[in-house]
Amino acid sequence: MSPEETVEQLPLGEGLVIGATAPAFSLPDADGNIHSLSNYSGQKLVIVFYRFGT
Repeated sequence: MSPEETVEQLPLGEGLVIGATAPAFSLPDADGNIHSLSNYSGQKLVIVFYRFGT
């Protein structure tokens, strides 16, 4: 599922609450490598989103 599809499934103004299960997603890192949430199943994971300045 793309990030856009994931966002479209959330009602406007709502998101995940602390401790909720995140939906499945895959995103590229700064080097272009794709990381899927499912690759980290059973592990503790901290996800940090930041915007690159261009």
